[in-house]
Amino acid sequence: MLESGYAAAKGDAAAFLKWMGKGTGRKAMDQVRNILLQADKRGLDEILTLLTHHALDLGLQPVTVEFARQTLQTVAATMSNMDGKISEAQHRRTAVLSAQFTEVSRGYAVDFAARASDPGVSEEELTTILKDLDVMVGLEPVKSEVHRATNFARMQVLRKQQGLPTVQASLHSVFFGNPGTGKTTVARLMGRIYKSLGLLRRGHVIECDRGRLVAEYVGQTAVRTHAAIDSALDGILFIDEAYSLAGRGAEDFGSEAIETLLKRMEDDRDRLIVIVAGYTGPMEQFIASNPGLESRFTNYLKFPDYQPAELLEIFHRMAAQSGLVCSPEAEKQAQSVCARLYDRRNEQFGNAREMRNFFEASVRNQSSRLVASGRSDREALTTLLPEDLPADFGITIPSPSETKTTASRIAPRPG
Repeated sequence: MLESGYAAAKGDAAAFLKWMGKGTGRKAMDQVRNILLQADKRGLDEILTLLTHHALDLGLQPVTVEFARQTLQTVAATMSNMDGKISEAQHRRTAVLSAQFTEVSRGYAVDFAARASDPGVSEEELTTILKDLDVMVGLEPVKSEVHRATNFARMQVLRKQQGLPTVQASLHSVFFGNPGTGKTTVARLMGRIYKSLGLLRRGHVIECDRGRLVAEYVGQTAVRTHAAIDSALDGILFIDEAYSLAGRGAEDFGSEAIETLLKRMEDDRDRLIVIVAGYTGPMEQFIASNPGLESRFTNYLKFPDYQPAELLEIFHRMAAQSGLVCSPEAEKQAQSVCARLYDRRNEQFGNAREMRNFFEASVRNQSSRLVASGRSDREALTTLLPEDLPADFGITIPSPSETKTTASRIAPRPG
């Protein structure tokens, strides 16, 4: 309407102002005032960003957002030039808005293409997913909790199908534990589970950490956090070492990321599941640092360190995937290394990651031995000998007595 009125006035400021004072012009200006009230609170660029969120949900082509960009840009330019004059400040502001609009439009095109090429995890039977969970090494308490959560979700789906009221319960979770205990793998399985039940449309997992959420400058952290959340909609946002978002002082922007996350968890509660993960002590302090975190995260899964026999089984599986087996003597040495690693573990213990490092070091040693010996027969290529396994692996890990324990600041959850 503004464009048509401006065109009818043929660029004459007085005629345009007269048009705005009555009829269609007044109606147009009322709408502009409503827009500007929101713009004062949010900014025109954020209004366009909010539009793109809805457009992406509807699967609208990028040309739709591009049309909105052009219209907003025309409005901004027209309003700044209504009296036929434009100050240097207005010119700069219009240029900034134009750049912001263009960036939002380009970002939408990228997000649209990404979603079109990756619709999420594939359709599959729930029994198949649970089998993948059950064959994981160890983690029996975790498996039990995942089965309980799955059974609860299944019953809610059945109740809804039969027209019964459902029990509203948070699916957001906290994963406690040392590195290499399968937290990311379990998160991906849960995404697949919830998609198979129809609770998530895509079921994908977006992994991020402080670096992806927190910016260095004022006003940019919320933008980053919103972007990460947007990419995880209809799936799971997995935040590793989430405790790094809190406790760094008043000048840190981590708290802004937390507040943005909490609001979006509420606003998008039907489309977003958030899993935060990290070391046990720091994560307990992180959850206790904000009442909003305690109220939204109600599911707590403790990932225990792998026992020596479980570490050995992980090593065996890695070897089997590469077509390798241990000789009897190498098997004994591997058992000894796993037992030593477990006895000397601390909160920095890498669990399966330690086994990955141990396995890769063994394969490198085997390669050097075979090159030096000149052997290349099948038995030699598929067998690990005692001299291949680094006997001193893990000796440099500090003993448990050198680490400090951190008292929990939140009450233990049942189960």
